[in-house]
Amino acid sequence: MMDAVATRVPWERVTACDACGGTAFEPYMESHVPRWYDGEPLRLSRCRACRLVFADPRPERYANNRGYLEGAGNAAAAVERKLARPGVHAIHRKVIESAVALVGGEARSLFDMGFGAGSLLEAAQEMGLEAWGNDINKAGVDRLNAMGAHALLGFTRDLDIPEGRFDVVTNLDYLEHSYEPMGDLRTCFRALRPGGALYLKTLYLDCPDHLLKGEGWQLFGQGHFHFFEPRVLVTMIRDAGFEVLEVRMGPLIHVGARRPEGAPAAGGRA
Repeated sequence: MMDAVATRVPWERVTACDACGGTAFEPYMESHVPRWYDGEPLRLSRCRACRLVFADPRPERYANNRGYLEGAGNAAAAVERKLARPGVHAIHRKVIESAVALVGGEARSLFDMGFGAGSLLEAAQEMGLEAWGNDINKAGVDRLNAMGAHALLGFTRDLDIPEGRFDVVTNLDYLEHSYEPMGDLRTCFRALRPGGALYLKTLYLDCPDHLLKGEGWQLFGQGHFHFFEPRVLVTMIRDAGFEVLEVRMGPLIHVGARRPEGAPAAGGRA
């Protein structure tokens, strides 16, 4: 999702935990084993209050992703690479079926946050759903819009995403890339109609692969800025206003959740 950069971009420090607002952090890991930006070590901190783990410092988001946002550099190649993954279309169709099942099997519209190449939105259109989503890769956005989807370019914080509009929101392999995962979970909540469902998949700390590989875990490295313990992730989803329906853990963690009927439109804490 992120472009590697050959020249140094501006860096920023994290001043408050995105999940709880805490400002007391402790070191979690510092290592040159992962490939990080500008030859710097990957430095991870953990919030003392809620245990959310995050990269600090980190490259500034707009400068770091300028090529993708402008559709230059590796933008088109990234789309083609993701479309070429074996079985990706069938996998995404099954994801949609699982997500629609969370709303009782009836859904007309879907929003995919951080859709990448857009294969899930293609599958949604084939299944008769109104397909919306966003990504920071202009090549992917242009491709999806040409196919009749409603594809928005940019970080969710900058977009006017319709509120209370969607039966299903999907969030796949995205939250670890986010600079504000709690803010994005609240956006997912607001985008859903009451009774609508969230289907989320992301990485989690102390999964079998992480325990085996330690600092050499392939999910440490460029493009990933937040790392979740399962309990922390589930708490964040609940704090965003959701009712958590199911949690499955394997190589990655899958969470199904629902916006309760009658829940406040803002979702969770302000």
